[in-house]
Amino acid sequence: MPVHIGEAERDQARHLYDEAIQYGKRGEYRKAKASLSAAWALLKSWEIAVNLGSAEIRLGLYRDAAEHLAWGIRDAASKEGDNYAPLVKAKTLLTEAAAHVGQVTLLADEPGASIFVDEDVVGKSPLVDPLYLDPGAHVITARPSNADRASLKLEVRVQPGDALERYLRFAATRASAGMARESAEAAPAPPAASHDGGLLEPRAVVPIALGGLTAISGGLALAFTIKGSAASASATDWALRTGGNCDVPTSACSGLADARERRNDANRIANVAWVGAGMFGVATLATLLLWPKSSSSMNTAKLRVTPGAGDDMRGVLVTGAFE
Repeated sequence: MPVHIGEAERDQARHLYDEAIQYGKRGEYRKAKASLSAAWALLKSWEIAVNLGSAEIRLGLYRDAAEHLAWGIRDAASKEGDNYAPLVKAKTLLTEAAAHVGQVTLLADEPGASIFVDEDVVGKSPLVDPLYLDPGAHVITARPSNADRASLKLEVRVQPGDALERYLRFAATRASAGMARESAEAAPAPPAASHDGGLLEPRAVVPIALGGLTAISGGLALAFTIKGSAASASATDWALRTGGNCDVPTSACSGLADARERRNDANRIANVAWVGAGMFGVATLATLLLWPKSSSSMNTAKLRVTPGAGDDMRGVLVTGAFE
């Protein structure tokens, strides 16, 4: 924004402003906006800003309208006072525009940082007015005046009418960076990788993983076996209530059919899980017995897989220890 402009620029800005007023009276708001935008580029005044915002509202450009109205209201208040009559209408227009966009009041702990919204520069910290943003996601970037300092990025998502407040803390970033450097200098070098094997060797990891899968499968199998047994008992109870006759549909017959369906589903899942537990158990045992031993010393895992069978339980039992 120029501090000093020549008289010719002022005259041109006045001509464009008067032209825009005539366009506005005829309802030609697009032409009015074009003339006011040209005047605004030459001369920053609250009259131009407020009328430009008014034209932008009528064109549905609510974010631009809010920015120009906020600037115009602030400038007019500083020159004419808060009770200046034309400000009342301008504030009403700003409320209307703000209802269609989101606004973010941005606070930063470092003055002079360049503020960008989606890579478009909007000013330097501290910002006097809120950031008016179209609904949706945006990235706010603050770049400090010192080129050696890291920039801060803030992702925000706004909805129409939102009034948010966000903080940019450069001091916290500096402190974190310093702590990171100190930690890096103080931290001892990591020990060299051991070639002695241990629990991270495949020969130890694979049996552990297979043993875990065996235990999980066995647990599922047991759970669904119990569930199937309960459903079977429920089916027996419902069968007694039907009296053995379901030629005519009754609630007892419906309960019997439901219990049988639950029993059959549970038994199917249990059978698959028992088979899986057995397969994983065999694979665990085969890995332990057939995997070639390393020439160097290493921790070994000993697992014992015991099949289980009986009237009340089916499955496998996996026990183990590390040596």
